[in-house]
Amino acid sequence: MKFFKPSIVIKSFLILILPAWVGAAEFHVSKSWELVLALRSAAENGADDTIFLNAGKYSGKFLYETNEMNSLTIKAEEGLRAEEVIINNDNTGSFKIRMEDENNIMSLFIKNITICSIEISIYINGKFIVENCIFKALKQSMIGSSSDLFFINNTIMNANSRWDIGGVKNHKFKNNKVFNNCNTINIVGRSVEFEKNIIVNNENLSFFFLNTSFPIIKNNIIANNAKFSFGYLLGRPIVQNNTIINNDNFNICQNADTCLNNLTYENTDEYNPFIDLENNDFHLKPDSPYIDAGTNENIPYTATDIEGNPRIANGTVDLGAYEFTTNTPHPADTNENWVIEYEEFNAYNTAWKNVNSWPTIPNQIPAEYLTRAGLLLKKGGRYKDVSILGIPRPLCWMPNN
Repeated sequence: MKFFKPSIVIKSFLILILPAWVGAAEFHVSKSWELVLALRSAAENGADDTIFLNAGKYSGKFLYETNEMNSLTIKAEEGLRAEEVIINNDNTGSFKIRMEDENNIMSLFIKNITICSIEISIYINGKFIVENCIFKALKQSMIGSSSDLFFINNTIMNANSRWDIGGVKNHKFKNNKVFNNCNTINIVGRSVEFEKNIIVNNENLSFFFLNTSFPIIKNNIIANNAKFSFGYLLGRPIVQNNTIINNDNFNICQNADTCLNNLTYENTDEYNPFIDLENNDFHLKPDSPYIDAGTNENIPYTATDIEGNPRIANGTVDLGAYEFTTNTPHPADTNENWVIEYEEFNAYNTAWKNVNSWPTIPNQIPAEYLTRAGLLLKKGGRYKDVSILGIPRPLCWMPNN
């Protein structure tokens, strides 16, 4: 385990003799026992701490228990993706963060790691951000704050027991992927924004909204779920711009205060309005009847769709979570500059070989998408989207030299 900067060692000594001193410390770990020691040291050193994890697998019972009022950041080393930093890959062990004094306030940030622990229990008083993480194969778990929770761009998969996720005051559950689960997820918060999530291929999955008066549920994709449901303890939700596909007669508007621009589709319909339904690509085809079929009521002109594109692109909002656009980059083009670069193709190819989930749809990379990216790279990298001509993906991405 490396402690960055010689001054940190000196500062740690000063903490022992001057308890009131507050500074910042960094820990760089690559082994399980180093992570255990880093968490223990961070809980006691009186500093704002950051723990960087190198690529690898970490196994054991990990505990951060503190009586301090500082911040803690746990994240992958710069440049690493969550799939490369895995805690308890064998679905054993535990990962716990808690405060001894309920009156103390701290800030917690967890970013770019995968946690497969059999038990996760994280609860603090203060601001809590979980971002770009993967949680899978878990039993009953809790992630929460007595203040604000931002649960953003994470993946929950293969869970079969109850999850409690929430911030007592404010809870933003956004841009997450939830798939292959069989459980109940309780969404807790006085004010809840449940937006731009992709919820697919789950069985017996229920979302239950607790302690919220008017949860906002918008721009989500809910598809191919068996025995799926939403429930509410208090109040009625505001439901807008969601795409609902093949969910055993799930009615997202049930008990809603406001329900606008939601697209409900069953594959028994004769016409398929989506780009690639089989691979969970729910972008609208150029001739889809759902384009410009919504209502602009309660939708500000600054609103965006699930990908961040303008929500009202042609005067009238489209139905569902995606606003139709003829300019959608290839999924391998992660910086969206319309050039497939070698580093981007290499990352895409590696994810395909390892059957890793890709952050943009299709999450499970089809071979033909990889082949197309390779062709574009071979042709110089620059490309364009000609899907407006009715050419399907991935053939619609053409060289543009």
